[in-house]
Amino acid sequence: MILIVAPNMVNAQTISTAGNKILDPCGQEIVLRGVNYAPFNWGYSPGSLSISEIEKTGANCVRLVWYSDSDPTSNLVYQDTAKLNEVLQACMEHDLIPILELHDQTCTNDYAALITLADWYLQDDVYTIIKRYEHSMILNLFNEALHINWTGDIVTGEANFIQTYTTIIEKLRNGGIEAPFMIDGSECGTNLWSLAAMAPTLVAADPMENIIFSAHSYWFEYAETPSEMDSLINFAASQNVPLVIGELANLQDINNPCDFELNYQYLATICMANDIGWMAWAWDNDACAMRQMTTDGQFTNLTAFGDAIVNDATFGLATNPPMRNSYLLNDGCLPTAIADVVLDEDITLYPNPVSSEFTIVGMLGDYDLDILDSSGSTVYSNLNTSTQSLTINISSLPSGLFFVRIRSQSMQSQPLFLQTILKQ
Repeated sequence: MILIVAPNMVNAQTISTAGNKILDPCGQEIVLRGVNYAPFNWGYSPGSLSISEIEKTGANCVRLVWYSDSDPTSNLVYQDTAKLNEVLQACMEHDLIPILELHDQTCTNDYAALITLADWYLQDDVYTIIKRYEHSMILNLFNEALHINWTGDIVTGEANFIQTYTTIIEKLRNGGIEAPFMIDGSECGTNLWSLAAMAPTLVAADPMENIIFSAHSYWFEYAETPSEMDSLINFAASQNVPLVIGELANLQDINNPCDFELNYQYLATICMANDIGWMAWAWDNDACAMRQMTTDGQFTNLTAFGDAIVNDATFGLATNPPMRNSYLLNDGCLPTAIADVVLDEDITLYPNPVSSEFTIVGMLGDYDLDILDSSGSTVYSNLNTSTQSLTINISSLPSGLFFVRIRSQSMQSQPLFLQTILKQ
């Protein structure tokens, strides 16, 4: 039995951007909509991981709080790269795009410290993990770093912001990282005005032109009303760059947790109308319990806020599910033309085209067989099968292109067989 890897199944690409669009590794447009989550309970519960629970929401991504080993206040769990690998692998297994962010410099304005912190991504063990999952991950370089308005000199503040991130982009790209970068707004992430204005310059500073921009919508007294939100989103959208609301919350801290209510429903609605993504803050263990999506990290225990994020008729993750990363869903990019893509040369399928039924022969061992439609959705499954010959009736399926995929029970990550069939 010879395993032949088809060219279109190789990890040849990353998530990428084109204008204001975000594309999965197969070139399919995706709008990032998901959840913020601090794995391992902010570092203090090394046995706790809720990725499988987050998948149940319908999200297509999860923004992950992390710390480097340079932050003495963070728990040692975050300094264990095996734990980093664990959470990223869990995201991949549950078809969720991980958006990894470093929390060390949150709300600070230390340019030199930020440039130094970027070296964390290039550490041998971290770099190896990033390259392993680079095909489907995003690096949200730093959470809510740097000041512009708060410096009192917006022109100088924007110039310093651009120069600092240009230096960091050059460092990381020269270091070999090809994943898309996500850059937060200044003023603890809230300043979308300046971020949008600087965005075209920052895209041009990246030789890969693969940058996504993220603002955090704690906008009480900043963009509180619907009209203010409309103006802000319209201006940002006019820059024709990929944009997300990295933290979408129902309440804002000022002097205490949960001080002010935020009109997140309106913002989520206009984001949906403009194909702008968002990530809800936060899954669990937040300083403001009413801002958590769950009471204990379990999908069955959603809070009122969590229920709205999942089930709202207009913007809910379950009621209006975002497109998933087709590369993760299909273990690679499906072929787009009628052609055999045989990864195990001993397996054959006939006839093709198909009118009502076809037969597959040559399978060995235990395997799973799926039929997917052209969007990647599964329309037929025969799981844990061991017969060497199988005849399948697809007369109930409409005419069109479908994909037959066979995966070994012992090697699920790489299909043994993938073939396009034409149903007449």
